[in-house]
Amino acid sequence: MKKYYLRVLAIVAGLLTGILTLIAVVWIAAGSGESGGDQALVPTPTPVRPAATPTRPPVDPTASPSRTPEPASPIPIPAGCSHWPEAVHPVIEKLDLPAAICLKIVDDLDELPQSCGDTRACYTSADRTVWKLTDEAEEELPNSPLRSFTADFVLAHELCHAHQHWQVIKEPGLGAQFGLSNWVETPEGRAFIQATAGLPPNFIPLGGGVLENFANVCAAWLLPTSGLQQQWVDAFPSVQRFVRAWLAK
Repeated sequence: MKKYYLRVLAIVAGLLTGILTLIAVVWIAAGSGESGGDQALVPTPTPVRPAATPTRPPVDPTASPSRTPEPASPIPIPAGCSHWPEAVHPVIEKLDLPAAICLKIVDDLDELPQSCGDTRACYTSADRTVWKLTDEAEEELPNSPLRSFTADFVLAHELCHAHQHWQVIKEPGLGAQFGLSNWVETPEGRAFIQATAGLPPNFIPLGGGVLENFANVCAAWLLPTSGLQQQWVDAFPSVQRFVRAWLAK
């Protein structure tokens, strides 16, 4: 009987030990779960992205470059007239001219006034206009007398004719009703005739008389880039004295 009770006590003790062991395992597991939950509550830091670099809009390779504005003209440009090339601006600024002179650049010989003849450029006093063919049209014409001169010199030459006409308009006893040929009756015209009296009529090639000789001398003097000043002005002391007195730079 005593052995029986001892056996029962041993069984009960074993059961208690097992129960306690199970409780300990459960308690440890529960503690580990709570610790992991606390760690899960810590916020994960958000990575900071670098600021985006601003990008330039793409450049269209076919886009036309912006145009450079034309320099201001020394004289007003009448409606329908072309702008004077910058190279002749100094000539305009140095000459005594009407308030406005028209420049007409044309593409065809038929567009020039008949008074231009074969010169391919001219000044018409009735409308105070300088006419000239384009350089391309000039090259296509045979035996052009202007081909040996630059376009700037040709325009300067015609501006000098406009200057002659303006002297006629301003001269008392003459006026706007008189044409370019009356320039020889002005003080400037008489002074030029006197300065060239001892020179051969063709002291300037293609001169064509007093009016053309003056226009060539005037253009050579006021447009140094033409390279003609030494040949047509400095080579003749009387002509040099004339330009210094009447066409001061």
